[in-house]
Amino acid sequence: MDHELVSRYISSRIWMVEDQSAKAYLSEYLLKYSIASLGNNNINNQLQVNSVNTFEKVDSQGKITQEGSILKIFFNGPMMNAPICMTGIKDISDAIINTDATAIYMDFTTGGGDAYSGYELANAINHATSLGKPVVIHSNLLGSAGILGTAPATKIYAKNDSGQFGSVGAVYNFSKKEIKAIAEEELSIYDENAPNKNKEFINLKDGDESGFRKLATEHGAKFREFITKYREYKSEDTLAGGMYFTKSAQARGFIDGQLDYAAVISKINYFIKNRIS
Repeated sequence: MDHELVSRYISSRIWMVEDQSAKAYLSEYLLKYSIASLGNNNINNQLQVNSVNTFEKVDSQGKITQEGSILKIFFNGPMMNAPICMTGIKDISDAIINTDATAIYMDFTTGGGDAYSGYELANAINHATSLGKPVVIHSNLLGSAGILGTAPATKIYAKNDSGQFGSVGAVYNFSKKEIKAIAEEELSIYDENAPNKNKEFINLKDGDESGFRKLATEHGAKFREFITKYREYKSEDTLAGGMYFTKSAQARGFIDGQLDYAAVISKINYFIKNRIS
C-alpha cells in the first residue's frame, strides 16, 4: 500500500494512528466504498480546468451572429473524489455546472474509478446539456466509470485508431492480506437491532464472498441500465466487460467516431450554432 496515500488520507482525520493501523483502516474504507476498479495505479489525477477560449460566430457576410466560449477540461487519472486522491471528479463536476461557457470540451483519459464519481460526472454533464450546452468528450482511454460518467455527453470521439473503450461492469477489489489483518485485529460490536449492518463485509472476513458478488452484480445491472438511456449499444457482448479499439468501439456504440483536436472544436462550434446539445 502506498505510504503517501495513507498519510494523505489520515491527515484529514482528527486522530493519530500508527502506520499499520492506518493501512488497515484505509484498506477497509476502500473495500467498503469502491465499486469499480481503478484501471491503473496512478492515484494522483492530473486535472486542468483553466483554459477557456472565446470565439465569435460570423455569417457568410462576415457579420458577428453569436459570441461565446468553450470551457476546456483536461483530465488524466482514476475517477475518485478527495481525500482519496489530490483532485476529485467533484472538481470537474463543479466546473461544468458553474461555468458560463457556451460549450464544454473534455480531454478525458481514465481507465475507470468508483461508480459514485461516475454518476456525479454524469449528473453534471446532464445539467450542462439541459441548458443547451454541448459537451464533447475527446479520449483515447475511456473505461468502466469513465463510460458511465460520460454517457450523457453530446458526442464522444476517439483521438486516434489505437483508443480503447469499454470495461462495462462493477467489481470489488480486495487485498487478501489486509482482509486477514482486519479480521484478526479489528473488533466491531454492532447494535443488536441491526443484524444486516455491514453484513457483506463481516461475511467476507469469514471467507464468504457471496454478499459482495451479489452487490457487484446489482451495481453492474444499474450501470448498464443507466448508460443505455443515453447511447445505443450494439452486439450482445458489448456490455459484458470487454475493452475495444476505436473502430470496434464505434461499431459497438461506445463512441461517435475518430477526430483530431481541430475537427472536434469545429464540431463543437457547429453544435453551438445549430443549438445541438
